[in-house]
Amino acid sequence: MSREVKERFVRIAGKYDFMNHFLSMGVDRKWREEAAREAMLNKRSFTVLDSATGTGDLAFAVYDLAKARGKSVRIIGTDFVKEMLDLAVGKARDSGRKIDFRIGDSLKTGFKGGTFDVITTGFSLRNFDSVERFLAESHRILKHGGRLVILEMAMPDDPWQRTKFHLYSYFIRFASIFSDRAYTWLVESISEFDKHALVKSAKATGFKRIRIRSLPSGIAYLLVAEK
Repeated sequence: MSREVKERFVRIAGKYDFMNHFLSMGVDRKWREEAAREAMLNKRSFTVLDSATGTGDLAFAVYDLAKARGKSVRIIGTDFVKEMLDLAVGKARDSGRKIDFRIGDSLKTGFKGGTFDVITTGFSLRNFDSVERFLAESHRILKHGGRLVILEMAMPDDPWQRTKFHLYSYFIRFASIFSDRAYTWLVESISEFDKHALVKSAKATGFKRIRIRSLPSGIAYLLVAEK
């Protein structure tokens, strides 16, 4: 990961959760719940890696749903920004959730091949130096038949949704004046990210049964693929 990306997240770590909920008007919670549903397997017990976990909200969503469905799940959450990870650890401790948070690089995890049943990641791909390297590493450490669940944001395909996004971008830029100008990067990265190229890269990496669907608001989407 680049030094610029790390410094950006170090700077906004303390306000990251608040700004996510504020800028999405709370819809980001629903997005994570949808991602968690895709992460559920027809198995009593399974292992999950939440890659680029940030402050842990997606890992918590997976943990809560697994427990609600009576499943035994082991979750490891990794991130390369200690300040974000410290917040995740504190939230897990305060809530009593048993999640193993640790420093780690999503592009070079250090895990053995075939370690995980599921890999999840939320709003991370736009920060990676190489999406292709992330996909290759995820494919390597997933078990045969394992599942990759990506929650991300990109420009909507629908013309009306695109218009709404452009209007929304003005709100984000205005809000950034009072929070952190790093959030103007949010608009730029969403505009530039190509979700259709992501599907092609996933296929080229060897993933199968790839599904992609938009979530409420049109700006967020889920990509689900299997090894």
